[in-house]
Amino acid sequence: MAGSSSSGADVGHPAPGLKNQPSVVSLIWSCDHFAARYKAMMLIPHPHQEKIDELCTLVYRAVDEFGNCNKGPPKWIVFFHDGLSEGEYAGVGKEEIEDIKGVIDDIWRDEKLNMGKPELTFIVVGKR
Repeated sequence: MAGSSSSGADVGHPAPGLKNQPSVVSLIWSCDHFAARYKAMMLIPHPHQEKIDELCTLVYRAVDEFGNCNKGPPKWIVFFHDGLSEGEYAGVGKEEIEDIKGVIDDIWRDEKLNMGKPELTFIVVGKR
């Protein structure tokens, strides 16, 4: 879909029993309108936590870089969060949707954009 950005986030945790090993958050996002070229970021979050506290920072950078690469922001953002359990959908999922919408508001304010904001599709990839 032309003008859309696909993004995906996951939190990887150390195997059970491993001590002093960090979790890792990764975010990938398409940097072209065809979702054929991707960039990635990773960071070390609070251990054993599925909610991504730094999501705002990661998504801001992804949406901003998409806009820089394409001479304009995305019209649609498709965001995948991998690994949420059913019990986390309502809490974590809702918070992250609000965080992403807040980032979009921040970018539009910071860049003084007067065009419509992108639609957001938030997809949870559930645990097996």
